[in-house]
Amino acid sequence: SDETAALAEPLACGLHAVLAQAPAEGERALVIGGGAIGLGTLAALRMVAPGTETTIVVRHPLQAELARQFGAHHVVADRGGAGPHHAAVDFAGAREHRALVGQPTLTGGFEAVYECAGNAASLEAAIRVTVPRGRLALIGSVAEVSGLDLTLAWARELRITGNYVYGREASVPGQPHTIDHLMALLAAAGAPAVDGLVTHRFRLGDWRNALRTAMERGRRSAIKVVFDHRGA
Repeated sequence: SDETAALAEPLACGLHAVLAQAPAEGERALVIGGGAIGLGTLAALRMVAPGTETTIVVRHPLQAELARQFGAHHVVADRGGAGPHHAAVDFAGAREHRALVGQPTLTGGFEAVYECAGNAASLEAAIRVTVPRGRLALIGSVAEVSGLDLTLAWARELRITGNYVYGREASVPGQPHTIDHLMALLAAAGAPAVDGLVTHRFRLGDWRNALRTAMERGRRSAIKVVFDHRGA
């Protein structure tokens, strides 16, 4: 559909990260962030690693609704940035320990974590909820982070991987481009219906309202905002 085509770019970002660090059978995965890329990562996990128990941390009711449609086993509504912590305790068997200094620490957590929110708080939380020698994929394009404590990154020997958009997928036979592989996966039986990620459509002349909607995603319950030229 036209909606699927419009979603190819953000969905490919999530698929590229999952293909680079696909969870093994029986592992638990956490997605932090319920925007188009976070939900796209969730959809990719369902298609590439269907045996994975998936948890996603979201901020808005529409994100939670779509996450359930995409097959998330657990959906956690974030409250003040504590969503990943609660997800680890409630759904990954993590135990909380009071620290002498700073925030409580956890033992246990998720084997695979996909950080899609792209801010300092979500990155710090992602490090805290990844198990020793677990894998953390950075998808949310976090840049400079002042005061980030990386103690747990080296103490737990985390495998942290940066993921930037898409490209040739060396882990897939024939090394197809991510978008080509995405389209093949979405055309297969049992693939999630992703068109619902397109929540708002505008004519090009209404670009001001389109940009305002995209900037006010939470208040306007927006995921993917597109310009619709059909019938123009």
